[in-house]
Amino acid sequence: MLEEVRICEFALIDEALIEFGEGLNVLTGETGAGKTILLAALSLLLGGRSDTTAIRAGSDEARVEGRFRLPERGEVVVSRVISVEGKSKCYLDGSLVSVGALAELGRSLVDLHGQHEHQALLRAASHVDYLDRFCGAKQMARRQRWQQLLEGLRDTQQRLTDVELAATERARRRELSEFQLQEIERAQLLPGEDAELAGRREVLRHAQQLASAAAEARRYLTSDEEEAGAIGALQRGAASLGSLPGVDSALDRLGERIESASYELEDVARALREYGEAVEFSPEALVEAEERMALIADLKRKYGPTVEEILREGARLSEELRRLESAREDQEKLNAELERLKAELQEVARELHSSRVRTASRFESRMTGELGALNMSKAQFRVALTDRDCVNADVWGPSGTDEVEFLFSSNAGEQARPLAKIASGGEISRVMLAAKVVLGAADDVPTLVFDEIDSGVGGKTAAAVGAKLAALASDHQVICVTHLPQIASVAARHLSVAKSEEDGRTKTSVVPVEGERRVEEVARMLSGAKMSETSLQHAREMLAGG
Repeated sequence: MLEEVRICEFALIDEALIEFGEGLNVLTGETGAGKTILLAALSLLLGGRSDTTAIRAGSDEARVEGRFRLPERGEVVVSRVISVEGKSKCYLDGSLVSVGALAELGRSLVDLHGQHEHQALLRAASHVDYLDRFCGAKQMARRQRWQQLLEGLRDTQQRLTDVELAATERARRRELSEFQLQEIERAQLLPGEDAELAGRREVLRHAQQLASAAAEARRYLTSDEEEAGAIGALQRGAASLGSLPGVDSALDRLGERIESASYELEDVARALREYGEAVEFSPEALVEAEERMALIADLKRKYGPTVEEILREGARLSEELRRLESAREDQEKLNAELERLKAELQEVARELHSSRVRTASRFESRMTGELGALNMSKAQFRVALTDRDCVNADVWGPSGTDEVEFLFSSNAGEQARPLAKIASGGEISRVMLAAKVVLGAADDVPTLVFDEIDSGVGGKTAAAVGAKLAALASDHQVICVTHLPQIASVAARHLSVAKSEEDGRTKTSVVPVEGERRVEEVARMLSGAKMSETSLQHAREMLAGG
């Protein structure tokens, strides 16, 4: 439960420490005293929107701190600070946390119901939330599962749309890449082939001259005529030097060199013969080489300056085609995923619908009973449940495929019609309170806060509202801003909100009232500013009865 709230430099409050107790806590005070300021500060503490206009004039920052005590966690301290620069800081047990984290924690600690809750009850779209909370924890788990699946469905639909929008461009790109890759692959290029071809073409172009040059060179080395040719001359020279072996080693070495040179030239002569025999005299081969070089030149112009660059481009095109094919497969997978999500959502939708159908009549009966206890014994309360479309995903909402609307009639014999169209302000307040009482057992939030839940009611009805709030406070901590003495008199703790002027500045203070001061506060609520002995006596009787 919420044990205390400290408010500093917030609106008309310079500093206030408000201590709450178990059961029903009421905040009372004259109109304009600042009761709603307290709820605004509490909303800020629970992760609500920050507003620099809430900072007390002349101050640099506003601070709200709250101390909660929970059975499973013990003491929890949260605080919120907003500065005139618009910065907001949130703390949990002294450590900085995000606003989102604070808001999530706040929803588990306090259920805050202001006038906007009355407006929410008038919006048919919110009615499914009330019914599902009454269905219980399993239904809320189904809701969460539905929302997760629906988010996945929307994400998959968007991804599929993106893929389909790019399909035409992918098809065009795939066609071009396939053509280019086939052109490169048909060429069957080899690294360095262009340089090799260039040399071979030159050989083919000059085959006759090359063969003739080789033959002529061979003739200079060797001849059919005895003693002719370079080889023969070297052999004769070596023989001359070899006629006196061992006389002079220097001459012997020169003779060996001449003999070695003759052997080398014999080898060259053989190679020249083989070269001349191997020279290809083929105009067809020359044409093929030139055509091949022209093909390579065309590929270089398109895909890169070298054969190696062309081969790399071919590898890139192959990878691109693989990715394009993968994208097509991804589209098929997304379609399959979309169908899977739809089927699972339809199953969850049926479970949600079945639970609502089973629970609606029980909810109607409980609500009708609570309204009767609030002096609306002739009231009718109905739940209109319509399954919109379990097939068309375009109309699915965050709560499933059902439309839920509360129908209401306050008088016997009148047909129940949409609550938003016929209920008065006082009736809405009682319907809201009845819903909170009915949902009380299903709600695990320990603290409930009501801002003028008693709006538009009085007399016996006000007493009934007070009794219901007291009953609700038997298993929840309830904090209620009220202007009705019938409610204030049944509270376990009574806090008075007052506005005063000090040193030329207006300030709001909050003090607990007990004993005779509480009698006077209830009497003021009964009769206004002018209290009489009658109103005081009436107040004592109400407090005694409470």
